[in-house]
Amino acid sequence: MDDGRRLTTVAAAVPKSIPLDLAPLLARHRRHGRLAVRIERLPHQARLSRGNNNGDRTWSLTLDDLQDLAYLPPDGSDEPQTLTVRIVSLDGDYAATVAVKDVTVSPADARPVDDAVAAPAAGGDTQGDAGSRLREELAAARAALARREAELADARQELEKARALARETVEAELSAARRGFETELGVRLAAAAAEAETRLERSRAQWQAEQADRLAASEARRSGESARATAESNARRERAEAALAAAQRQAKEDGAELSRLREALAEARASLASSEAALAAAGAAAEAEIGERLAQAAAEASAAIETSRAAWQAEQEQRLAAAEAR
Repeated sequence: MDDGRRLTTVAAAVPKSIPLDLAPLLARHRRHGRLAVRIERLPHQARLSRGNNNGDRTWSLTLDDLQDLAYLPPDGSDEPQTLTVRIVSLDGDYAATVAVKDVTVSPADARPVDDAVAAPAAGGDTQGDAGSRLREELAAARAALARREAELADARQELEKARALARETVEAELSAARRGFETELGVRLAAAAAEAETRLERSRAQWQAEQADRLAASEARRSGESARATAESNARRERAEAALAAAQRQAKEDGAELSRLREALAEARASLASSEAALAAAGAAAEAEIGERLAQAAAEASAAIETSRAAWQAEQEQRLAAAEAR
């Protein structure tokens, strides 16, 4: 009688399970490599048919745990429950959250729990109790391991946050240092530009002074050359004037010589006229005395006179030509 009553009570207390299919949620995130799942926001006394209980109302699952996964609601719960599914990527040095999804489970989808999941039947023996304790210890160990993994994941996330914060701090400091360096560089560049401008002005002034000195020297050389050219021109002009004066003197001398020659010619002609007059007188005197002989003598004298006149005229012409040539 007692055994029958116990069986009835156990059968009435057998919990229900709700199938939990999470594979579609992971399909779109397969590109992230190795994945794991963490179920959060479980109600008190709720559990899953697979995975590790973390003891903080969360449950950790591997991909193998997703097959035939079922949600076991708390006893006497008839309300739909919303669970948070966190998909974690295990690639890399640290676990990283890929996506967070909310999944609603409804008691309307509940079904009886399998024998492997259900509590042991009434009249269980000591071996069954030992197996239950072993399963509980194993579940507790898995929960502790899951908690450690969660803590490690949280620590890794905190480390990532710390690294990100440190990176941001370093980047901010680098940015501030860069701005300070750019400001200092701008000041130095401005000072260098001012100094270069000053040097350029000094160089320009020095170059202008050198150009002025060179121009003055060139002008001096040009003035000296002009003076020398003027002196040489004056000297040439003086030499030309001297030559002209000499030529004029020579011309005067030649003119005087020509005048003397002309006077000699006139004297010669006068002498010739006198000679002719004397000859005429002699001829007239001799004509009376000697007729024919005078005529002959006159003819000879005329011939001699003509010859002498021709020679004298030729000589005078040569002298005149020489004087004209001089």
